[in-house]
Amino acid sequence: MGARYSKQAGYTVTRRAPVRRKTVRTVQRGVKFGPTTAKYFGLAVLGILAIVMLTQSSTNATNAYKQNEIKKEISHIDQDVERLKLEAKRAESLQTIQQSALKDQMEPVKQVEPVEKGEIAGASTEKPRP
Repeated sequence: MGARYSKQAGYTVTRRAPVRRKTVRTVQRGVKFGPTTAKYFGLAVLGILAIVMLTQSSTNATNAYKQNEIKKEISHIDQDVERLKLEAKRAESLQTIQQSALKDQMEPVKQVEPVEKGEIAGASTEKPRP
């Protein structure tokens, strides 16, 4: 409101014209989840899963390869240990025979007779059944 003074009328009060403000129109931008967005989202999820599976399988393959190498080394070492034990027993038995008093009483084998079936000294000579 505004007040004016004039000599003839005195004070007069006038109304101001209403201020017209520009109307601002806002456009709401919302995230829309349509079929195209779903396709891209699905492809992204599948891509991530594929990468995870590939890294997991390559890790498993690497670990399996290392395990196989270690198992081979263990089997080779076990074979070496068994061979060395056998050699030690052979050397020990030869020394025992050479040092024993029974050495003079031993004779070489003249004839070998194979046993087909039956028991000799409590041991069975038959093939074991599966």
